[in-house]
Amino acid sequence: MRKQLITSLLCGIGLVAMAQGEYDALKYSQGELLGTARYMGMAGAFGALGADMSAIHQNPAGIGLYRSSELSLTPVLSLGNVNANYNGTTVNNSKMTLQLNSGGYIGSFRPSNSTNVSNINFAVTYNKVKDFYRIVGIKDYNKPVSLLDPSPRLPARPHRPICRD
Repeated sequence: MRKQLITSLLCGIGLVAMAQGEYDALKYSQGELLGTARYMGMAGAFGALGADMSAIHQNPAGIGLYRSSELSLTPVLSLGNVNANYNGTTVNNSKMTLQLNSGGYIGSFRPSNSTNVSNINFAVTYNKVKDFYRIVGIKDYNKPVSLLDPSPRLPARPHRPICRD
């Protein structure tokens, strides 16, 4: 009895579980060009060049080119405007947000005792890879509809009794 209950529960979970669809796979797989202003200005080419804080998630060895420490913050002002028209109702939705694309500290130190090592570099960074802050809600108030109202697609007919005399 217990085995049947567990089996039916596991099968029931499979009926209500939601998996990733093609829309989700596309949404999460596409990268965006986000990072420092220098990184975005070069269209992400600093992944190969190095020496940029945003390129660390592509090429961590790029911090080896630093010879001095760096502290960096990259704020971004995002502006969005949506105009929609539905059933004669016009909705204008504007959104302005201040976000942080990239930030962090890269430390570069010269060891005094070793002659074989020129610099010791380390980095603690935050890089935004994807921006999902694009949710816009639009709603419209339709007039109340009853099932007793005549359908606009069908011609209105007068009521006739079903049974015949």
